[in-house]
Amino acid sequence: MCFKKPFNKRGTIMKVYSLILCLLLILFASCSDKETIGTADKTVWHEKKVIVVLPMSDGLNEHWQNTFSLFSESIKKAFLNQKEGIQLDFEFHDETSENVQELATEIVNRNDVYAVIGGLYSKNAKTLRWRQLKNL
Repeated sequence: MCFKKPFNKRGTIMKVYSLILCLLLILFASCSDKETIGTADKTVWHEKKVIVVLPMSDGLNEHWQNTFSLFSESIKKAFLNQKEGIQLDFEFHDETSENVQELATEIVNRNDVYAVIGGLYSKNAKTLRWRQLKNL
């Protein structure tokens, strides 16, 4: 005769609850806000100057600074586990109130500028590009 093992409902429920508990623990352990992957101490940082030429009036100054600060933090996190990384230092200029031709000439003559972002308006973008090409 073949005897079947009786079905243990309580044991099956306990196994399901144990599995769910394990999955929740794994989920909560993997979703941490702490930086545990790498440290900035091991990364050699190279600071690069980026000039931002955009409209800064009517609260846009704060908007652009927050936007580029968030961008800079993201770049820093991306380089945390690398031997070397780039740290961006932004310098802001208002293209609506500053003389863009003079600013473009000043930027071209500087050795510390890594990149220029802007201008937003076509005329100013052409001026910045023309000055750059003229000095090549």
